[in-house]
Amino acid sequence: MVTVTDFQLTNAPSVQPGPVMTYIAACPSGCASFKGESGNVWVKIQQEGYVASRTPPWAEQLIEQGGQSGHGKWSITIPSTLPNGEYILRHEILGLHVAGELNGAQFYPNCVQIKITGGGSVALPSGVAFPGAYQPTDPGILIQLWTVSATNPAYTIPGGPILYGNGAVATSAANGSSSTSRASSSSSRSSTRASSTSSSTRASSTSSAAGAGQTLYGQ
Repeated sequence: MVTVTDFQLTNAPSVQPGPVMTYIAACPSGCASFKGESGNVWVKIQQEGYVASRTPPWAEQLIEQGGQSGHGKWSITIPSTLPNGEYILRHEILGLHVAGELNGAQFYPNCVQIKITGGGSVALPSGVAFPGAYQPTDPGILIQLWTVSATNPAYTIPGGPILYGNGAVATSAANGSSSTSRASSSSSRSSTRASSTSSSTRASSTSSAAGAGQTLYGQ
């Protein structure tokens, strides 16, 4: 069994199509002293971009319209194989509405601390570093939004492939079933709260996050 975390993004800006990504990092000595600003500690566990056969096609638009798991909400799966311990979840929305100009892409990251109990024994692999994982000229960051369409759906999600959990080195992690933890954010995606339980892997979480332009774990 797994734990599903819902990021509830109230006051989510509209008309900012783009991908959604989620990373996780282990806090070896506890998250109270963890900064996540050095080393390849951020491991992608979920991502979703443009799906031409879906309405709406962009992942961020699902949050706006409620097509993924309810209006202003995005669900991810906490892999049940994660060992016990403290972790940071980093959930990001990338707005591409003005990404056709250098440094025009807009990132909206939210972070939340979680604690796994009753977990598994598969440690996280090496991931990516923040800052450093994204470059202003990456093909999924410097891009004219209108060039991605039903007839030309190719889009490269920044940050590399999924590296852990269902869908690893693929397109996106599959949602599981079980108890749900909820992470609520407001003020233009700028604050987050969370708590969760499950009958197998249990992830209890606290803490906050930052919106676009604010400093948070690793970036």
